[in-house]
Amino acid sequence: MHITVIGCGRWGSLIAWYLDRTGHRVTLYGRPGSRHMQRFLATRQNDLLTLPESIALSTDLACVRQAETVVISIGSQNLRGLMAQLGPLLKPPLDVVLCM
Repeated sequence: MHITVIGCGRWGSLIAWYLDRTGHRVTLYGRPGSRHMQRFLATRQNDLLTLPESIALSTDLACVRQAETVVISIGSQNLRGLMAQLGPLLKPPLDVVLCM
């Protein structure tokens, strides 16, 4: 299954790492200006883990078009804005999982 995880903080990156370990194709999305994403792009690491090369990294939200499941791991105060951006990109059938 192809899963896109939106949110590259500690929780989102751990979810992406775990889903990859359980055999899924995973893309981790982070905003282009995110310091967490910039660190992953440079080193594939944060303070907790190292992401394997099998996890794709993206700063283009359109990466959700390839996903069968989207996992959202962002601050709840940002959900409304994200959904406004995601709406035109999501195509059913699609599972959306909120991890907030």
